[in-house]
Amino acid sequence: MNEKNLFINSTKSDLMIQNSKKTKIYHILLKAIIIISILIISSLVVIADEETNTNLKITLTKIDMSNGFQKEIQLLPISLETIEEITTFNHVKQVIPAINKKYGSFQNNRSFPGKDSMPNPNGNPTNSNRQFSRDKMMNQIADFIVEGINVNNIEPYISSILSINLESGRYPTDNDSSIAIIGKSAQEYFNVTLNENITIEETDFTVIGIFDNETYNNLVIIKLNDAQLLYDLDSDEINTIYVYVDNSSSVENLVNDLSYTFPYFQIRSSSSFSNSFKDNLDLNNGISENNTPGFEALILIFVVCFFLILKRFSQGGKNDVNKLQ
Repeated sequence: MNEKNLFINSTKSDLMIQNSKKTKIYHILLKAIIIISILIISSLVVIADEETNTNLKITLTKIDMSNGFQKEIQLLPISLETIEEITTFNHVKQVIPAINKKYGSFQNNRSFPGKDSMPNPNGNPTNSNRQFSRDKMMNQIADFIVEGINVNNIEPYISSILSINLESGRYPTDNDSSIAIIGKSAQEYFNVTLNENITIEETDFTVIGIFDNETYNNLVIIKLNDAQLLYDLDSDEINTIYVYVDNSSSVENLVNDLSYTFPYFQIRSSSSFSNSFKDNLDLNNGISENNTPGFEALILIFVVCFFLILKRFSQGGKNDVNKLQ
């Protein structure tokens, strides 16, 4: 009997040691899962915040509708005094005056010459395999887009707002004139390299910087005063206003407030497209940008998997206890 008891006690002792080891492994795994879950959720929150930051822009323009719908949209001049009024609105973080002009379209409208007064050599879009998210589509429906930005705003606009790093070259200074910073697609379109000239509206601009960004690669950024001369605008006139909001939850309300104050402006954001003409038409259908698609689903899936694993570990521990009994 004693030998039998000793064997049983020895077996129980071995099982208890094994169970203790398994319990430690379970605890280590659980801690690892908790740490990993925190890291994953934190990274997803960061991603969500980054994507939300791209939705903080509201664009104001005035469109010439006197001739009905036209093949080429004509933007009307806007007084710089409007900037001061917009800065008084709640939740406005930054206001950037700009001059915007698109060249070319899906209809292969390439009436504006490129380098050496020659159109795009092959007569086709520079990148025929473009894929269009909303932001990408709004920028890349043209062969290139000229944006005139105040010289003091060019560097923060490119680096902080558009989150673009120059691949080569530099930013402009007050002493520069007739210069341009261009994206890769625009570079291909004009077939130029750094310090060479591109021709827009029979005016030469020297390329002093080149960047590579999938969404904004067809931008040609020049100084605001150069753009005013190029498009025959007065020194106190622009045709586009970019308004950046302090948080994404305020974008819709600010769009509504701006639409009420400026009824003849076309006001749009990445999450809405508001046209204040007559019935304040909503043109948002089909072009709104998704805010972190699948984020909630990813969190839900991870939580379910976590609890399934936890349940499995708990059940394994109970089975080991039953064996000891």
